[in-house]
Amino acid sequence: MIKKISAIIMGIVLVSAVAIPAVVFAADNEAEQSASTLQATTIAIKDQAGTTAVTTITFPAGDPGATVSNPSNSESQEQVFGAAEVAKPVVTLDSPASYTVWYQVENFSNSVVASEYFALLAHDAACADADAVSTAMTLDDTPYTTEISITDAAVMDLYLKVTLGSVAGETGTSTLTILGES
Repeated sequence: MIKKISAIIMGIVLVSAVAIPAVVFAADNEAEQSASTLQATTIAIKDQAGTTAVTTITFPAGDPGATVSNPSNSESQEQVFGAAEVAKPVVTLDSPASYTVWYQVENFSNSVVASEYFALLAHDAACADADAVSTAMTLDDTPYTTEISITDAAVMDLYLKVTLGSVAGETGTSTLTILGES
């Protein structure tokens, strides 16, 4: 009895497969897609105290080729070098978890900046002088080319400096994008 039921079921499956019109198998092998994501809020760029979101960082004017190491943030707080708890970064990165931090820096418009450097330190750590800000950033619009590890959930201090390009009398802008990945 069991063998007969199996044979009947197999017969129904085969008949169903044969009865499907050939049009169903035709395809032009194309499909349109779209996708979007929301902005991650895992790492916040904040002021020196880590309380207010920062939207801009401004380097003051300097002579062509000069190093400028005293940027200020949108809260009018200027980067300061010194001993622990005296030094103040231009911004802090507020991270609720351990992350690998990826960043992207666009080329500055008008070739105003030839190179940019950073130092990422523990909050309220010493940053003696501009020589401590020595890790080169990539200025090429390539997304997320460099990584830095934040090993503990923390507020980290970000110090910046730039070497100005050879053009005179120009102003330029760039965007710094920071992404955290656990």
